Amino acid sequence: MQNSSTTIRRFGRGIVVLAGAGALAAGALGASGASAGGASHTLKMTSVQFKDVMVNGVDVAADRDVQGGKTTGLDTTSCLINQKTFTATCDVALARADGLLYGHAVINVQTGKGSGTVTGGTRAYKGSTGTISVAPGPNPNSAQITIVYRG
Repeated sequence: MQNSSTTIRRFGRGIVVLAGAGALAAGALGASGASAGGASHTLKMTSVQFKDVMVNGVDVAADRDVQGGKTTGLDTTSCLINQKTFTATCDVALARADGLLYGHAVINVQTGKGSGTVTGGTRAYKGSTGTISVAPGPNPNSAQITIVYRG
């Protein structure tokens, strides 16, 4: 088994974001985010890690969120890794020009698959709720992120 930092790096942050939860891509939303109470939106992106450090036993990482070959946002994750269950429990904040999107996800560090929830946001994403799906990305330091949200 790989060490937990390498394993979580391989299977993505993003969770995250959220895992998050990745890039809130302009291509998926148009020029701005959805309005409160609006229709459901599906966002798909690749989250590419560029920094990963362990801080007091917590895996903290920063990622570049890419859609259509262009950077559409940045995200940061804070993950507690359980060595016995091979799961990472992560909080994610995704930054875009029109606001932040927050989420929480649980990822199996052996398979790179995970899921979670959108827990809120700021400005265009204020009051957002939804789901997050995480899968291994095309490269060892990336993850495929899908976010379905309403807000």
